[in-house]
Amino acid sequence: AWLYIDPDYSKVKDLKKEMDAADVSEVKGTPVEKQRKGFIYNILKPKTWNKHGSPYFESTESYRSYVANQERQWDSLCSKIDEFILGLDNFPTRRGKNFNGVPCHFNTSEHESIRQYLSKCPEFEKFINLQDEDVIFTVECLIFPLLGGVLSVWLYVGVQETIKDHAR
Repeated sequence: AWLYIDPDYSKVKDLKKEMDAADVSEVKGTPVEKQRKGFIYNILKPKTWNKHGSPYFESTESYRSYVANQERQWDSLCSKIDEFILGLDNFPTRRGKNFNGVPCHFNTSEHESIRQYLSKCPEFEKFINLQDEDVIFTVECLIFPLLGGVLSVWLYVGVQETIKDHAR
């Protein structure tokens, strides 16, 4: 949903402005709204492209459906993030562990090419070079066929590492 939202949409600009100016304790809203704003700001990293705004959001009749679509996309994104945040307490990690992961996309299913591409991914390299001896790796793979015999291969590589405060 995030990729369908115009970066110059007023709610994106307002959120970025609020988060740029505010300290974490000054962010307004319910606890879930604060977490949502933090997620969008820190993980999705919103950027605006037009300093004068976008003509699509002016009050002209011809763009009304575009604005309504952006509103639906924003509401969909917010509900998905809220669902994710509320589900974090039930995420299956072991006690004293923190889960981190990275999605990787490949247009090939050849394992040597995938291995080569993964070795160039800085996030994956951090996982491989972890000094923690009690690391649990998780790999999820989804493969989608595309036209022309091309495959879209998605790997999600995750790691459960000991929380630094709980280290012995």
